[in-house]
Amino acid sequence: MLRASGCLVACLSAAVLVPSAYAEDETTFDLLGLGARYGISDYSNSHEEELMAVYANLSTPWNWSWDSGWHFNTEIMSMGGIYEINGHDMWHVAIGPNFRWFKDDFPLHLQFGIAPTYLDSPEAPHFDAGGELHFTSHLGVVFEAHRNWHLGLTFQHTSNADTNKYNPGIDVLSIDVSYRF
Repeated sequence: MLRASGCLVACLSAAVLVPSAYAEDETTFDLLGLGARYGISDYSNSHEEELMAVYANLSTPWNWSWDSGWHFNTEIMSMGGIYEINGHDMWHVAIGPNFRWFKDDFPLHLQFGIAPTYLDSPEAPHFDAGGELHFTSHLGVVFEAHRNWHLGLTFQHTSNADTNKYNPGIDVLSIDVSYRF
């Protein structure tokens, strides 16, 4: 459990410290927002799953805008939290690209991404995640409830991409609450 707590603290510390990093062209990776995600199993399998996580989004220099008001932004999302599967806690950390597709003056946007993920204890009663290294992908719809407050509905899938004998996958449907700076 101490190792898992250390992983979560390291992930959250990196989310705070990384914004001060610079790319070679002096571009900053600014902190865009912080959020929390809570989800439950999508019931496509026989095990009970629950997700509790926090995340931070960082800006990147790779963003596109069109005269029509459409935007495609890339961000870096770092996330840490707990999967509870069949009553057993699995701490996880992930960091990877997050993409946002949105239109000016429209309160909904789409987001999706994928991230390498580390699970600290990939076995639970009647469940073997198939190793510690995984990938987490997500697809969500986000509602801009207020200029800075966003609410989202996200489908998240974590699996080892068949790199291990076992690959049951962890699928959750979650509610996201985030504050964008």
